[in-house]
Amino acid sequence: MSSSSSLPLQAAAAAAAKAATAGAVAADRVSSLSFPTTVWSDGFLDQVDLSLQAKQKHPKYEVLKEDVRKMVVNEAKSSYGDGNAAAITEKLQLIDAVQRLGVGYHFEAEIEEALGKVHDAGEGLFTNFDGKGMDLYHEALRFRLLRQQGFPVSQDGFSKLKDNEGRFKEWLATDERGLLSLYEAAHIAFNGEDLMDEALSFARKNLESILPTHKKINPSLKKQIDFALRVPAWKCVPRSLARHSIDNLYYDYSAQNQKLLTFAKLDFNMAQNFHQHEILELSEWWGNIDVKTNFPYVRDRLMESYYSVNAMYFEHKYRLGRIISTKVWLMLAILDDTYDNFATYEEVQLLTEAIQRMDAGALHELPDAMKKVYRVVLDVFDEIEREIGRTGPTLASSMLRKSSRYCPEPTWLISAGAMKVRSRH
Repeated sequence: MSSSSSLPLQAAAAAAAKAATAGAVAADRVSSLSFPTTVWSDGFLDQVDLSLQAKQKHPKYEVLKEDVRKMVVNEAKSSYGDGNAAAITEKLQLIDAVQRLGVGYHFEAEIEEALGKVHDAGEGLFTNFDGKGMDLYHEALRFRLLRQQGFPVSQDGFSKLKDNEGRFKEWLATDERGLLSLYEAAHIAFNGEDLMDEALSFARKNLESILPTHKKINPSLKKQIDFALRVPAWKCVPRSLARHSIDNLYYDYSAQNQKLLTFAKLDFNMAQNFHQHEILELSEWWGNIDVKTNFPYVRDRLMESYYSVNAMYFEHKYRLGRIISTKVWLMLAILDDTYDNFATYEEVQLLTEAIQRMDAGALHELPDAMKKVYRVVLDVFDEIEREIGRTGPTLASSMLRKSSRYCPEPTWLISAGAMKVRSRH
């Protein structure tokens, strides 16, 4: 057969191979994963107040903020010589209330100074555990606040909680407020602090026995116990703790604390409004990507992603960080689900090589299915570099390393699939 007559046959073979490849690609796209749809609709966005007034501070906001600052500063300037337990008690209660109500970030320097003086006053102020003059609540509170702030404080002060036989003293079970404080403090134990581990188990057991009973305790305290058993303060998302504490914080409602409570409510509402506007901005961006149409195999998790970022830093000064982190989080979700749940092995290789280059020119070298993915990556990083004023490969290099780690996964999956096929024969 002449070479000229073989050309049509070669073309037909190439076309057949291409068709077979397309069929294989289509078959490879059959996903074994299925994600639930998002529970969030756009309806809640209609409830966000977009008025100018919603973005402005309440007229009393700055006045109340300064009043609370003076409260903390006055405590910081107090004298704690000669073991002035009464003065330290007031200081600890105030700082605990300020932090639980979610406004401690306004007074970080003042709180640091105040707790520094508490630490310098020494231990043993509240550790007369004889059942008469003891104050388990404040000793555990002192321990927790100092540990949270990074001051060195020993667990040894709690050794007096035990009797000569090494068991926790019986009367401790009747001190609900002290048990709650001990329970919260024990969550900040270091590895190897067996006493704190035992205290945690003891406190939890006795607190759990309180809730089902009809014992007459303060309703607010009972709510705190229930909340702490579900989510201890140390492990709680700051905004969730603040929201709960605004309604249920157990402390004396003096005129001074009313100012603190009012300021906390204003601050919470203002921060919430800022966060709502950020969600609106992100929703518009996410809507333009049109995940349902362009990436139907990707998890639609805008709200969950934003909430996770907000849990790490909610303060208004970190607005740009929240916006960028949420977009990167969602971009990585698109990449992850593309690698794991959609792309073929060949497409994975091409996409990874393109991301390693981080160049718009690579867009035209990708299959159509991967172009949309790569466009999202480029757009997100272009926006980040515009926002933070960076140029060059600094941000891209981090993404390069991240994307390269995805590449072995399809290889493992294909190898595992081949092993399953072989095992059938």
